[in-house]
Amino acid sequence: MPNTDTENALNPAESIPSVIPDKKRARRIIKRAGGGMLAIIGFLLSPISWWNDLLVNIPLAYLFAGTVTWAQPGWFNVAFVVGYLLTNIVGLVLLQYGMKHAVRSSKPINFKKELKSSLVWSVLYTILIVILLLAGWIQPPLDYLQ
Repeated sequence: MPNTDTENALNPAESIPSVIPDKKRARRIIKRAGGGMLAIIGFLLSPISWWNDLLVNIPLAYLFAGTVTWAQPGWFNVAFVVGYLLTNIVGLVLLQYGMKHAVRSSKPINFKKELKSSLVWSVLYTILIVILLLAGWIQPPLDYLQ
């Protein structure tokens, strides 16, 4: 009859409890972590606060408009507005989608209603950007060099 203490000592994997979660739990953790990362990226692109709008969306829209201006010099204003609106929409969608997967909620979230509300705010911010463009506060990059 073999000695079980000696066999367990030789095979430590049997004596240590498994720390690997079951597959269902692992998938849930990965889904929540991925949702959290999407929510963070979405927050950085969304117009939720003035600082991330000022430090992220406007520079990205300016870069987009500057790139478009190389091909079509007269399109800066339109490209800037389109770039700004795109960063806002992508940010809001990523934020909504990411939070949906990252956070457990006891009450169901109406994704379409939240998205409509976010899009309305995005359009209002875009109107503000159009006003800044028309007032001359935002200009094409080449205009600053002259």
